[in-house]
Amino acid sequence: MTGGAGGSTQAEPLDLDTFYKIADKITTSSRSKVRGRVNINTAPLAVLTALLEGRQEVAQDIIAYRESQMNGIASLSDLKDVKSIDLALATKFIDYVTTRSSVYTIRVVATTTTSGGQYETQAVVDRALNPVQILYYREGAGH
Repeated sequence: MTGGAGGSTQAEPLDLDTFYKIADKITTSSRSKVRGRVNINTAPLAVLTALLEGRQEVAQDIIAYRESQMNGIASLSDLKDVKSIDLALATKFIDYVTTRSSVYTIRVVATTTTSGGQYETQAVVDRALNPVQILYYREGAGH
C-alpha cells in the first residue's frame, strides 16, 4: 500500500512469489494445531482433485512434483514450482492443505507363504498426543 501526498491507499496485488513466501507463516487461528487440513504429501489423487475443484491434471502435477522431491513438499511455498498452479488457484485451496500432519493410517498385511492367505491390521494414530493415541483399530482377514 502506498500513501503520502496524492498517493493511493489501495492495496497492491499480491504476486505469486510473495504469496508463497508467506503462505506457511500466516494463519487466522491462534491454535497451535489446525484441524481439518489435508497433507499434500500424502493425499491421494481423488482427494487433491476434489480440493482443486475437479482439476485432476493439477492434482497429478502436484503428485508428480512431490514424488520428484527427495523429502516430498517441504513447505507450501514449494507449490510455486508446480507450473499448473497460479495465484488464483493457490489462494482457493491453500487454507485446506498442509505439508505436516500428526494423524497417520498404518496398514499391515501379512501373507502366508504356504496358502497365500492374508491377514490385515489397520490403525489410525495421532502422534501429536503423548503417549501416541490410537484413534481407530481394526484387524481381520484381508482381501
